[in-house]
Amino acid sequence: MSILEQKAFISHIPPFDKLQESELKTVVDAMDIAYFKKGEYLIRQDTSPDVFYIIIKGVVQETHDDEMVSVYVSQDSFDAMSLLDGISKNDFIVREELICYVLPKTFFLNFIQNNDALKKFYSQNLSKRLNSLIEQRNNTELASFMMAKIKDIYLQPPVYVEAESTVYDAVQMMAHQKSSFILVKGDKGIGIVTDKDIRDYVVLQRYSIDNPIAHIASYDLISLGRDDFLLHALLVMLRNSIKHLLIEQEHEIIGVLEQIDLLSYLSNHTRLVAVQIERAQNKAQLKVASQNMTNMIKAFNANGMKIKYLMQWMTELNQQVLKKLYAFIVPKALLDNSCFIVMGSEGRGEQILKTDQDNAIILRDAFVYQ
Repeated sequence: MSILEQKAFISHIPPFDKLQESELKTVVDAMDIAYFKKGEYLIRQDTSPDVFYIIIKGVVQETHDDEMVSVYVSQDSFDAMSLLDGISKNDFIVREELICYVLPKTFFLNFIQNNDALKKFYSQNLSKRLNSLIEQRNNTELASFMMAKIKDIYLQPPVYVEAESTVYDAVQMMAHQKSSFILVKGDKGIGIVTDKDIRDYVVLQRYSIDNPIAHIASYDLISLGRDDFLLHALLVMLRNSIKHLLIEQEHEIIGVLEQIDLLSYLSNHTRLVAVQIERAQNKAQLKVASQNMTNMIKAFNANGMKIKYLMQWMTELNQQVLKKLYAFIVPKALLDNSCFIVMGSEGRGEQILKTDQDNAIILRDAFVYQ
């Protein structure tokens, strides 16, 4: 890219879109272009990063203890918080070949200290930064998200092994196909084994690699059609706590939709709060996610989303919030012997904006909470 193209590129990326022409030039002069292969670690947990990344092309996944936290794509940047704090709480891994700009740590920190707009942006709490980003999203992007279908997104090709194949043979096939999962054909129908299953069963439980792969596969898989909406696919994943969906056309499996690919696509359109809810570790983090739901409602409504879809979307998110909140505040003894009931419009799945609701707890027979 030429100097002018570089300036034009970063001038549309928050918070650099707030910089003056001379300030943009200073940033561009300090930037280098870097290339990273799929699978490379850019930042490791509990280390101090050396540079600030701005993605030109590719996908980067942020994880904490092997669980996904976020996905970054073109025009996303990271990780300012690690640079400011001096240490990263998460891993950042390249999931698709990456071309990016990098700013040296010393330059980045000094530039923030001497620029009021950037200092204000990075000193905001998470909720305010997310709201700021949401407000700057183009309405046409949000509209295209609402209309996007599964056929508009990249699908992982189906990779099969027979049920009697050994775990070793299946993992070899996964490695050869560079796939994070494999489909298992057998008497039980189609099953799936993911790289997480390999870790949980083979590494942690010492399941022999010479045993049949079918014994660690999950069955009764959920499938959707290629003409289903991506919003519906996300709701299905949230509702069933799954990360893979079979995609069919005329009763034939044509591919597998992975959560990381779906979130990568959606991250180009809006910062969804679903990931925030899933990753919340305490009530404060959950409150931030819950507050951002209101912003999502306003954005979807402004772009003409039908009320029934708004209700479905918010019902799923509300259920996730309540489930987490109940687990956070209720002692384990009570949690294991009770059922939390939501009534009224929220319980019926008809609520969009939060109101006071009647709730109840049903206790197991003969259980007495001390």
